[in-house]
Amino acid sequence: MKTVLREIVFDTETTGLSPENGDRLVEIGAVELINHIPTGRTYHQYINPERSVPEEVVAVHGLTEEFLKDYPVGKSVWLSVFHSISAFNNAGFDLLGGSSLSDYRNNVPMLLLTSGLTICGGLGFVVMLNIAQKRRFRRFSLHTKVVLTMTVFLLLAGTLLLHVTQDGLTWMQSFFYSAVTRTSGFSIYNLGDFSNASLLCMALLMFVGAAPGSTGGGIKVTTLFVCIWSAIAYTRNQHPTVFRRRFSQEVRDKALMIFLMGLSVVLVSTFLLCMLEPDASFIQVLMETTSAFATVGLSCGLTAGLSAASKLVLVLTMYIGRLGPLTVATLWMVQGRKNSEILRPEETISVG
Repeated sequence: MKTVLREIVFDTETTGLSPENGDRLVEIGAVELINHIPTGRTYHQYINPERSVPEEVVAVHGLTEEFLKDYPVGKSVWLSVFHSISAFNNAGFDLLGGSSLSDYRNNVPMLLLTSGLTICGGLGFVVMLNIAQKRRFRRFSLHTKVVLTMTVFLLLAGTLLLHVTQDGLTWMQSFFYSAVTRTSGFSIYNLGDFSNASLLCMALLMFVGAAPGSTGGGIKVTTLFVCIWSAIAYTRNQHPTVFRRRFSQEVRDKALMIFLMGLSVVLVSTFLLCMLEPDASFIQVLMETTSAFATVGLSCGLTAGLSAASKLVLVLTMYIGRLGPLTVATLWMVQGRKNSEILRPEETISVG
């Protein structure tokens, strides 16, 4: 009678070589052999060690902590869909716990994908439709050209400033923060540990926000562009012209009104929080109020410890920010037209 030799060959990867010190399996594989010939039956499984994986061990088998997290296929798909929608809609919600995306701070594909979805959502549906229809920059509408130009400028400027002002941030991480700070609010570090200069950069990016008709908040990139370009044209005694097109006086007035109203909301909210929370640093209070106005959701860790009155201030700031200065301004303008039938004499006043 012929003897059949059945063998199971195992191979494993671990967090280290000391079980007594808590080292555990992270991967196990098995192959079935009959008379030393593989049968094709195999087994493979990654295992969440529920502990940290030393960098020197990762250098051997390449299995990082974030990769080994215990996500079954179904849960992985659900998390991917949820976070993709959250990033595109600039919501910033995650299901990964209080650490947000900190476990993925060195995962370049994850950072690029999240940044890309955030940027696309921040462009606005009008811009995306125009790009899909025209496909060439010179054929785009003036609105699309301005949005794209300002988006690229803010991404590059934000990346450079954050990389210079915050020690330890890589170029990829600086680009990530430059993208998500303006709109979605994901984070890979504790912002309470950031320098005052980097927090101020973030506050400015949040205040500007995304494009009109997008899923982001802020005063909008077109508002900032019109204000800056109009100021430059005024110093040259010229009519503001860009891409061979002119801005109307109505557009300039509306942009200035939105900018001033948005700035006023942030300053008043910051002043109130400084009064209600005297122990909090000014830059962190400014971050909280600007984040609330732009509906970004980033925080330096102050929110949980705020008083009820301070939280109410932030709630009202978020409501005004989400409603939009343009909506408030439009209501104001409509009300003003009802009482503007009488034209008063005009007189010069000195300014500046």
